Amino acid sequence: MLTSNVFYVYHLPFLIVIVFFGCKKQTCEGRMDLKTLSYVYSHPDTPPQMKEDIEVVLELIFKKADFSLNEAYQSTFLLEFVINTEGQIIQTSIKGKRKSHLSYFERQLLNLVKNNTTWKPAICNGKPVAAYFLLPIRFKPEEPVIE
Repeated sequence: MLTSNVFYVYHLPFLIVIVFFGCKKQTCEGRMDLKTLSYVYSHPDTPPQMKEDIEVVLELIFKKADFSLNEAYQSTFLLEFVINTEGQIIQTSIKGKRKSHLSYFERQLLNLVKNNTTWKPAICNGKPVAAYFLLPIRFKPEEPVIE
């Protein structure tokens, strides 16, 4: 009888903590981002959404892009950026590449996306939050026309 009371006395506080705090489901996941010095969510309840139609934005971006330099560039880009609580892009990159290794075209592409898009911020627990967003863009330069 004494051993069962000792079990409850020592283990009951731990069970209460586990039940009330350990079973609480986290709906949003994120981490402290060292580049933006803010907490950024990778899995919010509602991801950020572009206010414009993506096809219109991409057409505008590629019309404004300068293809005068005949440099070699990849044809598929995975743009990664952070959208803050006001819906502004605050940090841009191309996934897997350092800023110092970006070509002129890639830097231009990041600037055009940052300056020509508006966003609705991500939502977590009913509040706007900063979040990561990945935007894959496939670019096929037109074949040179020989006249």
